[in-house]
Amino acid sequence: MNTLTSRCFAVTALTLLLGITSPVSAQEKEAGVSSGQVDPFEVSKQICVKRWQSCLTTNETTGSIPVQRIIDELKTSIEKLRRVNGWGKEVTPETIIPVGSTIAFG
Repeated sequence: MNTLTSRCFAVTALTLLLGITSPVSAQEKEAGVSSGQVDPFEVSKQICVKRWQSCLTTNETTGSIPVQRIIDELKTSIEKLRRVNGWGKEVTPETIIPVGSTIAFG
């Protein structure tokens, strides 16, 4: 391994150890947001706008609902909802989906 390659590995390792970069999921990259800077429902909305056709938006009639209700009604899992919406573990079945939020489910 040459000196330049060794230095690149060292800088990369140091950067990761110090937390200088934050991991960004593929969905967050596609939505144009990075982890920790935007609320998870904004990530969902951007994903729906750019890619998903099966999305829903909560309104005054549905009100604020827990993610568990979506899980139950669609017979899906929190893992699948996290994957298609670009969410991390910060979104749980107990998380309340605010009125006006758009989420992907398909």
